[in-house]
Amino acid sequence: MTAADLQPPAALGQLLRRLREARGLTQRQLGDLLSQGRALSPALISSWESGKAVPADRWLEAYARKLSGPGDAEGGADPVSGLLARLTALRDFGNVTEDGPVQATAGSLSSRFWRFPDNRPIRIVGTPMYADVVDAVPYANPFHPNYIESLRNADMDATIELLGHLRAENPHSDVRYLTRHTVDRDDLTAHLVLLGGGDTLVDPALPPREPSPLAWLVRRLDLPVYTRVPEHGDPAYDREFVVTVDEYGSPAHGGDPGEHYRPTFLKVDGYRIEVDGTGTPVSGGGYPQLEYDVGLLLRRPNPMNTAVTLTLCSGIFSRGTYGVVRSLTDAPLRRTNEDFIADRLGLDDFWLLMRVPVLQTRRGAETITPDLNRPFHVLRGGRGEPQSPAGVTGPGASGSGVTGPGASGSGMTGSGMTGSGASGAPASGTAAPVIEGAATARRP
Repeated sequence: MTAADLQPPAALGQLLRRLREARGLTQRQLGDLLSQGRALSPALISSWESGKAVPADRWLEAYARKLSGPGDAEGGADPVSGLLARLTALRDFGNVTEDGPVQATAGSLSSRFWRFPDNRPIRIVGTPMYADVVDAVPYANPFHPNYIESLRNADMDATIELLGHLRAENPHSDVRYLTRHTVDRDDLTAHLVLLGGGDTLVDPALPPREPSPLAWLVRRLDLPVYTRVPEHGDPAYDREFVVTVDEYGSPAHGGDPGEHYRPTFLKVDGYRIEVDGTGTPVSGGGYPQLEYDVGLLLRRPNPMNTAVTLTLCSGIFSRGTYGVVRSLTDAPLRRTNEDFIADRLGLDDFWLLMRVPVLQTRRGAETITPDLNRPFHVLRGGRGEPQSPAGVTGPGASGSGVTGPGASGSGMTGSGMTGSGASGAPASGTAAPVIEGAATARRP
């Protein structure tokens, strides 16, 4: 039986189930068949077939490669392309089944990343504002007649940007925002979007700074990325992302701290303005002037409920968090940025470090949306398991994941980044990233 034999037209989950059953496969057997280096669990296959979750591009491609038949060759297309086109159309536009209408997996703003077709609750969790800041603002006092609750959320810009987008894409979902100090156990089983919180991404070898349900969750993601303040560094301005790598230079949870990515500031050397040079820092309003922040975008199954997702948008500064959110909400760039991630890493299980530009104006600094199709804005990343050597690397890169141009070994070289002390300073070269396919074993 082929996809063309399935009548009436099936919704994506129904079609996936019938394709499996037509070949006499159990969900576990299908997971092994589709595997790209790590077996898919029966629970994940079940969530796809029930419509509670949607497969990423690479899994639809795997279905087409493994389960297509001669009858799928419609319109002159080969069977694999024919089945893939049908699966993709069902995912993106929905269909009508014998059980009634099926909602499209792309929302009203045509987003796949921020569309959750299961209609489950969505919680946006921000970072609480620093206590000394809150204490200095009377309107942040909940007993004040003019109390403004949003003053207690350090990620309110990113929250406002994301809240309307999520509600437009998921009109039937309960979408709320809160800060991590007010999260309860029911919130932890919803689709979670964590904003900021770089202090929860500390070195996993260190004890947590304070009890926090979000820190508890993050420790269970087994990330190859964390943040730290270098020895003798200024906690206010010197925090950096660290990527841990294995002996081959591939990102790996628990590996050695091989790569460092930090924001860059404007400096003056005589009459010349440099980015992260050796001159005097440029001051604006009494503060160092940021040129590029570094942001982390991550999507994983929620450890508390694997049928839903956990998304992390974090920066060294709040501008990084805001820029990461805007990379997938800003109208001029969100579609091409989403396609970049989908094509290289998939949309359901990945992490990506990016540069977030900051523009200096007379009114102050403004955060600019990063264009992920510009190699300079892409630093590092990977899909699925941290040790899987798959993703995007710059020319000469060793290991896995995503790196910007000029990458070599465990970082960027030349006038750009080095593995033992990389910064967000501009890297030389303009070569486009090289896409590597998923490998089933570590490279020798």
